[in-house]
Amino acid sequence: ILGTSGGTQTYNGGLTTTGVGGTVTLNSTIASSNDAITLGAVTLGSATTIDTNSTGTSGDITLGAVTGGSNSLTLSTGDNVANTDISASGVINGVTTLTLADIGGTATLSGDIDVATLTVGNTVANLIFSGNGSSVANAVSFANDGTLTLGGSNVIQTFAGGFNTDNVGGTVTLQGTAIGNDDFTFGELTLDNSATLSLAVGKVLTFEDDLNVGSNTLTITADEINFTGGANSVVGTGNLTLEPVSSGQNMTVGLSSDTGTGSIDILDSDIAAIKEGFSSITLGTSNGTGSLTISSASFKDAVVIQMPGNGASVTVNGQLDTLSSTTNNTSASITIIGPGSTTTLNEDIITPGAAIDIQDSVVIASDANILLDTTNGGAVAGGAAIDIEGSLNGTSGGNAETLRLNAGTGGAITVNSSSGTTGGSVPLNITILNSGGTTFNQSVSALTVDLQNTNGTILFSNNTSITALATNLAAFNLSFTG
Repeated sequence: ILGTSGGTQTYNGGLTTTGVGGTVTLNSTIASSNDAITLGAVTLGSATTIDTNSTGTSGDITLGAVTGGSNSLTLSTGDNVANTDISASGVINGVTTLTLADIGGTATLSGDIDVATLTVGNTVANLIFSGNGSSVANAVSFANDGTLTLGGSNVIQTFAGGFNTDNVGGTVTLQGTAIGNDDFTFGELTLDNSATLSLAVGKVLTFEDDLNVGSNTLTITADEINFTGGANSVVGTGNLTLEPVSSGQNMTVGLSSDTGTGSIDILDSDIAAIKEGFSSITLGTSNGTGSLTISSASFKDAVVIQMPGNGASVTVNGQLDTLSSTTNNTSASITIIGPGSTTTLNEDIITPGAAIDIQDSVVIASDANILLDTTNGGAVAGGAAIDIEGSLNGTSGGNAETLRLNAGTGGAITVNSSSGTTGGSVPLNITILNSGGTTFNQSVSALTVDLQNTNGTILFSNNTSITALATNLAAFNLSFTG
């Protein structure tokens, strides 16, 4: 037993307890005078401070497992004394408040740290909080004036009260999975590995400064996600996924302000913050059952819009495109994964020479004249494929809806590639502006069909009923095999 409650013991030559065979119990202040303190497993008998009072580089603290006994623990070496470090590799549990103060080097907490409160003030230089399974019950506001590293490869940590890194002086690096029951707020953040951020229902995750994803994959699960660091502040070349916590949560994409509770909102400012370069951007969950509404949205990279669960819906109310890249990004495809029952198009979908793939049935909204275009208005003449995998219909009770398709000179157009029919429920007008070949895989019932150009064959491979057919004098083949 070292120390008594309320007292101080100073070991001027340092202290080592790793050779003790029994229980080592600490009480109150255990100090040295710029000498190392090396402890194995310890038990706290009262509120305890370990302080080496460093003036040079020899006052490090090495700590094994800690059994807290519902007491607090403070670790200190020396403020602004560089290279005086703390290493805690064991499990720390039962500690009410773990305070890091006056640490001029790096505090490395690599064990499973489970505490009620973690306090890291601006007298701490660098912190590596990397223990797998670590958890902090209350909100954490990191304020160290050096670097902060959270997690590690395949590491899962829980911050039940949320955290804020906005006051960290140096680079914040995130790895692994961070789970929270309250809001997360980041300042400048860098990923060193693929990471997952997952919050509880109704909580907000905010990035207030630059976010550097690198080539890693970042998955963010929250009921509100805000990128407030400004245009092009989210940088990476990997995959970025933004999804709600609940599969039934609605999602709105492309508004100027939040719609409030009930919907996760990816605003125009959030989209503008995502710099060109990501392999893909995915919005929504793979089992989503809510409604996903595109107000209008212009992305720089390939985007996947998904809400495929039973009872879900996808609605495009404003133009959806990938035209915001600095040049025509021919990798910036658009994929919509719906529930199989209906994606409703009120506005156009346009890419700069990248594919459009709608993995759903499509309804053209009442009175609408919709364009699916993979040529950016002819700027990329070769275009790219357009695929509507399910049924294609107008709107019941509508007024002669029209769908125009332009896949350029090289892009194939395929309709009903997986299932369904065209116009089987509500016939509509169809215009093929150009393609590298067009195929209607199932039966077609159309009001008018206008075939303007194709580099190859336009094939109607099943029963076909067309009220009025128009073809241009262009060098393409037309085939009816139904």
